Amino acid sequence: MLSRSCSRDASRRSSASRASRVGFAPRLGFAPRLGFAPRLGFAPRLAILAVFLLCAAGLGSQQISLTVARDGLLVSARIVFRWEKRDELFSTLREGLESRISFTVRAFERKTGLLALLGDRLLVERTIARSAFFNFLDGTYVVEDETGGRAIYTDLEALLKGFFTVETAALVRLHPERLAPCYVMARAQFEPVRLMPPLTIVSLAGAAATSATPWVGAEMPR
Repeated sequence: MLSRSCSRDASRRSSASRASRVGFAPRLGFAPRLGFAPRLGFAPRLAILAVFLLCAAGLGSQQISLTVARDGLLVSARIVFRWEKRDELFSTLREGLESRISFTVRAFERKTGLLALLGDRLLVERTIARSAFFNFLDGTYVVEDETGGRAIYTDLEALLKGFFTVETAALVRLHPERLAPCYVMARAQFEPVRLMPPLTIVSLAGAAATSATPWVGAEMPR
């Protein structure tokens, strides 16, 4: 872990020096990770960003699947995000940009009778977010979660599976006397190109910077 941290810091310093030579302006808000390729100047990178934002604007090909399992009183969920434009994802990562995805999962207890007018009871809500980027130092893809945990991939198919799949073990523990039916809802929000503060190019992005799937649901096994 220490060697990876040192290599990442060294890559960032080398990236900063290369950026000054090619005229890249870091304050513009997109986040090159671990040493972006100096062969591209500002204009080509801006063009790449615009293309990906246009792709995100029409991201009708994205969807998620939700599987819910139960082991005694423990309920778990598995969410898989699917995106057809895989080549675009690989290209943006190889150009030194970063992608981000977050999964939101909620568990509900269904109310019946007059109580149904008040809405179903929320048992738990959990959000899992992660980012993907390319490490130019060793030629690997990195998926990093919000706690700093990392998974390293050399195979593109493995990257897709690791980035777009989330397992929520022990999502909720049911009360042993709870007999009401329960269900789980989930959705994903995907940023093909992640924009970083101060977001000075937000006029290019608009609502296309992040695209969310519809909510999908699944009943908990009884």
